[in-house]
Amino acid sequence: MGIKSNAVKACDTAFSIYIRRSNEDKFGHVACVTCGITYDWKSITNGHLMPRGNMATRWHEKNALPQCVGCQGRNNGEREKMRAAIDAKWGEGTAEEMRLLSITVARFTVDDIKELTKEYKLKAEDL
Repeated sequence: MGIKSNAVKACDTAFSIYIRRSNEDKFGHVACVTCGITYDWKSITNGHLMPRGNMATRWHEKNALPQCVGCQGRNNGEREKMRAAIDAKWGEGTAEEMRLLSITVARFTVDDIKELTKEYKLKAEDL
């Protein structure tokens, strides 16, 4: 793996931990936003409305919510249920905002990615 791909992987991990931990209850449990089943925060995944290949929304907090492995693997990540969950959490129209943002071009340098990684690690520690 190259320097940039290693930085992306580290940022993905920090972002995923933050999203899952920021949605946990006081017992460390997190409900899948598409099926409602509760899991330990370490056992649930970080689902994205717009796929991670879209760099403009890859690490956008309004584009990601906890999702179980089953839901993430079904029907394109249960996209319609995810859209509804995003709008319910962040306000009507947020899912469309994420869709529009996802088609814009975003370029991150290795330093940009490392800064985001630090930011999400700190945010997770502050929870």
